[in-house]
Amino acid sequence: MICNTFKRLALDTWDKIAKSRTVGFQLKEETLTDLNMLDLKVRHPYEISVQVFNKAEEGEHGADWEWWFTDKTKKWLGFRVQAKIISITNDRFAHLHYRKDDKSLHQCDLLILKAGMGTHKTIPIYCLFVQTDDLTKLATTYTAGTTSEVLGCSLLSADAVQKLRPAKKLKDTNAMIPWHLLVCKPDNKDVLEHLTDFIGSKLGIIIQEEDYLADEPPHYVSRLVFNQGEVSSEGEQSTGLAGVMVYQDNASI
Repeated sequence: MICNTFKRLALDTWDKIAKSRTVGFQLKEETLTDLNMLDLKVRHPYEISVQVFNKAEEGEHGADWEWWFTDKTKKWLGFRVQAKIISITNDRFAHLHYRKDDKSLHQCDLLILKAGMGTHKTIPIYCLFVQTDDLTKLATTYTAGTTSEVLGCSLLSADAVQKLRPAKKLKDTNAMIPWHLLVCKPDNKDVLEHLTDFIGSKLGIIIQEEDYLADEPPHYVSRLVFNQGEVSSEGEQSTGLAGVMVYQDNASI
């Protein structure tokens, strides 16, 4: 089940960062993102589609990914995702509030701006790669009686990141939740019904479904999923992307 895969990837991510601490080797969020997307595709080839764009296609602010979800309703829901990794030297997210210079927007503000652009609006979120030897720093609202390692891949709304500014410590990200909750749904719910509940109850984002549930995905997602020609982030997606992940809930299609 894809739910178990997301949990395992979170545990693996926690373990990779822990190993990196032992040799003083700081991993990059791009590395862990690529490895996790690869593993999802390998383990779920009929449910997961992934496309990584080259540097020329990413554009000036191309560190973002998009995650798109669909089910038997044939509707589509997308997330605009920025990944950040904890620093092994001080347990902070050093670039959580990054901006190019004093005259530029913060990266978080750009993420929110780009998520609302175009005909396909997306939900702006952060994917945090987490590991710490000081468990008191994991001041998260997620208390389901499981191991802290499940927080290796965690989600945080872009709105929550804005409110954290300029705090960067892990203990301040008390709204983060493990990313497997994104796909671990009750059997009686379709994935999009689950996600709309998840966005409000877990991420604390209030949305109008009619603004985010689309009848058709963006062109570059259609080309990826339905093999409609070469996939590119150019054209409609003028803001550029590092990559796209698509999850089709075949269990309910």
